[in-house]
Amino acid sequence: MRFLVILMLTLIKLTICKEKLFV
Repeated sequence: MRFLVILMLTLIKLTICKEKLFV
């Protein structure tokens, strides 16, 4: 189930990056 963990971390990182860009 490592793939799911990596996928979740990637989504979180993308969300943080998007928030920083919008702000």
